[in-house]
Amino acid sequence: MSRFRIWLANVARRFRAWSNEHSTAIGLTLLIVLALLVYLAPDMIVTIGAGESGVLWKRFGGGTVTVAGDDRPYISRIDADRIGNPIGLTEHIQRSRDEMRRRGYKVWPYDEGIHLKAPWDQMFIYNIRLQQITHGYDVLSNDGLEIKAEITIRWKPIEEDLGKLHRDIGPQYVETMLIPLVGAYAREEIARYPPTRSIRRCDS
Repeated sequence: MSRFRIWLANVARRFRAWSNEHSTAIGLTLLIVLALLVYLAPDMIVTIGAGESGVLWKRFGGGTVTVAGDDRPYISRIDADRIGNPIGLTEHIQRSRDEMRRRGYKVWPYDEGIHLKAPWDQMFIYNIRLQQITHGYDVLSNDGLEIKAEITIRWKPIEEDLGKLHRDIGPQYVETMLIPLVGAYAREEIARYPPTRSIRRCDS
């Protein structure tokens, strides 16, 4: 035990001598590291508020993160017609969530609270609460009369699917897909009736 104490005292004495000799360099290095951390902190610390969820995009880690590790639970693509309008979402689930959890994977997205990320990665935050928007459409009745219709759309994103939603459509999914799809359905439905006949309410 005494030999260990002697060895430890020698190590401490040498460390003090080395630190005294290089005190300027050590202090300068610590200041640079501290300044770098302060500068990068806004890009490393992400706060996700109430009713929100985050999708992480890794610059050097395969892009949009849908599951931790080296696997992704979904293969999905947006189907479009000949002029490029979205008409549907085709997906294939590679593994169920329960199986993925048994294999040790954690399914994203990120929950509410504070999270750390690499400064070169990006976090995209989505509102996952029930939302509503009213949009005006120009539609035609079955006799060709133009009708202006205002339609209220209510939706709530599926939290588990935010990764593929971000990868395949993006943050502007309401304008890119939801509004056009509802408009196409409304035009198809209203075109079945004359303007003098009331159109039934349709919830879908």
